[in-house]
Amino acid sequence: MSCAIVQPGVPEDFVRAEQEEDEVWQAQLDIGGQIDAGLQHVQQLHWQETYNLTKVGALPFFCSSLIMSVRCPLMSFIRSS
Repeated sequence: MSCAIVQPGVPEDFVRAEQEEDEVWQAQLDIGGQIDAGLQHVQQLHWQETYNLTKVGALPFFCSSLIMSVRCPLMSFIRSS
């Protein structure tokens, strides 16, 4: 809640209306902050899942390459024996 210096002669209804408007603005700012925090969290989760999918998507290629790199020399060794 903010405090203001009220000039003499300003109607009390006007001061009260200004205070109510300030409260409404503050509530909107608070809600906006909560929305921003929620959006940042969702964005972080989205990028994390995208990274995980990319990492998993690359895994089969890596494993098959690794298997072939071990299997081919081993098979040529077995054939030559």
